[in-house]
Amino acid sequence: MNGLDAHGYEDPERLFGANLCLHRLSKDVEGTMHPISARSEKCPERGCRVLKTGHRLELKLGTHQPCDSDEALALSGDLHVVDLVSAFVDGEGVERGVHTGRVHWQGAVVATGAWSGVTNVGTHREPAFKSCQSCDERGVMEGRLCAVVHDKTSPLWGWRVVAAYRLAFSPSAQGGEGPVTGTIEGLLVGECH
Repeated sequence: MNGLDAHGYEDPERLFGANLCLHRLSKDVEGTMHPISARSEKCPERGCRVLKTGHRLELKLGTHQPCDSDEALALSGDLHVVDLVSAFVDGEGVERGVHTGRVHWQGAVVATGAWSGVTNVGTHREPAFKSCQSCDERGVMEGRLCAVVHDKTSPLWGWRVVAAYRLAFSPSAQGGEGPVTGTIEGLLVGECH
């Protein structure tokens, strides 16, 4: 395995210095969000309340042509986001939040990594984009997925997944539950030796 961890491409010098091979990754996502826990916290000295929730995401990933490469077909299959923890503004699960979780990806190969981003925000809004979201869009989870292929029998062993995810779900007072649909768009990144 090479010297870069799943997040190693955040270092400009390491990214610029590596001799890389890139393959497109494009997945359609369907699945379910399962609530596990919820608790409220207060910070009286700052006048804020936060709702923290625990969830599990069970997702099925299918190839999205024409943007999914032949190499990325091995990553179609099941993706589980475990230990998914979110924190929401004003103690309400329908408000803006931040989330993070661990990823276990099981397709023709196995990959693990991290999932982190923001919830209930609309980044695809005016003035930069056509008005398809509002700034406080509910039922949206988006962020960055970084994972490493751990299957030593695969030619992709040690390759990284660096991708953006966008999910739509049913918002609730406890942060959401039920059916999930979405997309994962990014790259498989490997080093040439």
